[in-house]
Amino acid sequence: MTRIALGLVLVLLAGCGGATSPPRPTPTSATYPEVQAPKDRDVSALEQVDACALVGKPPGVDRERCAADGHVSVVVGERFGREKRYRAKVVEFGGVRGFELVDAVIGRCQVAVPVSFDLAVVVSGETCASEMAAGVAAKLGALAIPTNEPDVPLVGACVDYPYGLQCQPADDAAVPTDREAAFVRAAGDARVACAMAKDAVQQFGKMSPVIASRASEARHCFFVDQTHTVVVEVSQRIDGDLNGVVKLGDDRSTTVAGKPALVSTTSGDGYSDRRACVQVTGVLCVTAHFLPERGSTANEVARSVDPTPVLAAIIG
Repeated sequence: MTRIALGLVLVLLAGCGGATSPPRPTPTSATYPEVQAPKDRDVSALEQVDACALVGKPPGVDRERCAADGHVSVVVGERFGREKRYRAKVVEFGGVRGFELVDAVIGRCQVAVPVSFDLAVVVSGETCASEMAAGVAAKLGALAIPTNEPDVPLVGACVDYPYGLQCQPADDAAVPTDREAAFVRAAGDARVACAMAKDAVQQFGKMSPVIASRASEARHCFFVDQTHTVVVEVSQRIDGDLNGVVKLGDDRSTTVAGKPALVSTTSGDGYSDRRACVQVTGVLCVTAHFLPERGSTANEVARSVDPTPVLAAIIG
């Protein structure tokens, strides 16, 4: 065999291994601007407040507690923090913020007048003693938090984010017109993911975008609403495929806009999750977390909506 023929054979053999897959694009991780969280209020003056004096009763033995009227009690400086405030219904007492929360287990209603990010004066009874709480708010004066000041260490739409304090509002971001480039950008910049999804997620109601994370996970895009009955999570990753998506329990293979997809549901006490993931440039998932109505600790979920049409609208 001549050298030319041998060289031709080697070239042909080299091509028999099949075409190699192009390398996956690598997203550029975004750097997000720092957001200054509100500072908590000074509540040292709360030590001078007598619970009974707030409801027109003579001072009691315990300054912090008072049996006000019948089965109604008043507690000064009770813990009424982020979790309770997220579940509670917002009320207003003459420009002062308040919360109502019915404990479905013990059948009592707490009406809280917050004085800091974690503490409140709480009026508790078999029914919601809102009128008495309004009087308490008036007597607290400057100690009570007005409606135009924050009562949680969060800003903007993050006040409606339930999964911790690692949250900041999502600024607008330009979305590449090329869809593949858009998916790559979204994997590294949650603001792009939010921008891609912001119109589609309005199918769930009036939703606002935030960039947030739970515990140690990477920050990504969430949409929140003021009713606190739904949180929509939008996540895009380049590595892997649908086989690598964590299963929720009730998982079904399907297609979305003609592309391979996986839809999943799961539920428990006080929540119901519905997720739809599609194979695009990587994997794009939309997860809707449904929660109970505000104002009660009851665990019945308020609503449930299929996220698949939202996912289809995002990928076009």
